[in-house]
Amino acid sequence: MTTILSKIQRLEVKVGDNNDDDDDTRPRGFKSNILEIANDDILFEIFIRIPDCRSAILCSSVSQRCHSLISNPRFIPRFVSQHHQNQAHYPLPYTIIFRKCETFGFRSALNYQPICKLFSDESMFLHGKSSYLDFLPSPMVIRASCNDLLLLTPGSAYSSVFYVCNPVTKQFYELAQNHWLSGPVKIHVEGYALVRNPEYECHFKVLLFHHPHHPLLQEGPNANTIQDVTIYCSKLGKWEFKSFEYLQPWKIVCNVFSVDIFMANGILYYLEYVEFAVDRVLALDLSKFECIIVNLPGDFGWVGSRQYHGVRVHKCIGIVGGEVRLVQVVLRKSRRRVCLKVWRLLDYSSSLWVLLHEKKYPRAPNEERFVGVFVHPVDGDKVFIVWGNHVFEYDLTKKKKKYKMMGELQEPLKFGDIFTSDRLAAIPMVHPAWPTPIPPTSFSV
Repeated sequence: MTTILSKIQRLEVKVGDNNDDDDDTRPRGFKSNILEIANDDILFEIFIRIPDCRSAILCSSVSQRCHSLISNPRFIPRFVSQHHQNQAHYPLPYTIIFRKCETFGFRSALNYQPICKLFSDESMFLHGKSSYLDFLPSPMVIRASCNDLLLLTPGSAYSSVFYVCNPVTKQFYELAQNHWLSGPVKIHVEGYALVRNPEYECHFKVLLFHHPHHPLLQEGPNANTIQDVTIYCSKLGKWEFKSFEYLQPWKIVCNVFSVDIFMANGILYYLEYVEFAVDRVLALDLSKFECIIVNLPGDFGWVGSRQYHGVRVHKCIGIVGGEVRLVQVVLRKSRRRVCLKVWRLLDYSSSLWVLLHEKKYPRAPNEERFVGVFVHPVDGDKVFIVWGNHVFEYDLTKKKKKYKMMGELQEPLKFGDIFTSDRLAAIPMVHPAWPTPIPPTSFSV
């Protein structure tokens, strides 16, 4: 990748001749006349237009004057504002971490390490050459993400210790122990969410979704379900316990795998699997702490994820640019093609969806086994499908060269009964213009 340093060097060579100085160890391009001609205001405007934060930090090491301008308290807000206002000129770096999904928490953290990492070119440049997450004190399981932050635990689903880290800045923060999970009775956490608090620059919230239950153990077509949630607020530095209710007219079945939870505009979304009923999306409004049931679109066409007469149906949800996407893949055993549909959620309160794409594709070459489908975190016209041990990116707008291989799983997935099968989990990260800070009490290396 051509960095802003090389661009400035080429610009300065054109502006004036370099005067070599054996004692000057600065980059050659910065020994020209441009730093003498340009005043601080012009250089400041140049620096806030640098394509990424790492290049800006590298530029700050060129000279004392550059360091002074880039370390100015006004620089980061102006840099972020410039990138937000001109997003078309600054591609959003993204990272996707694939790992096995936990089964009842019987295995240790070593069983759930990343088995595939996809980096966009911009994201690869931000992270540099260091190994991913090698700065943490022990092997961690990635539970959730929010922008460029990760929620991690050092143990299984029964762990009461949690960390939040920023892989770019290599900062991490240890949360206070969750005493609701550290008691003698083991509580299985079925879902994890990491939420930035918009009122504070560096504070966040962590939500842990416990296994839902009926009040007084009552079940039936009109029974409500109680969902218990423990919430950590980094500003307060402690956990609190909350509950909300929603209608679930069928028997509650414990999820074998952890639930994937996504956030958009203050609402948490996740798929709920209900026995003998049409699957649906649950939307939790964090401002009111109310749950709204979002029914799947009327043209979804298939019930559940089970197999009917040689037909298998898979689905997932994700967030693209603050919008909820629902993806469905239908596989027919007798055919070599798959049907792919993508919807966008227009209004969660009325379950209003719009169909964006409906395509049919051949199976990937030499790949027989479908593993999973995932929403692209940046481009709403693309999805990821994993066939066998390979990750493919599908462009839903192209008629030719519809897909390309993006990565390979380092470990194969095991398929057996419901207790021994592996499921692939994808943790997306979309990096903002400037790395998200961690609260001041965090550790850094």
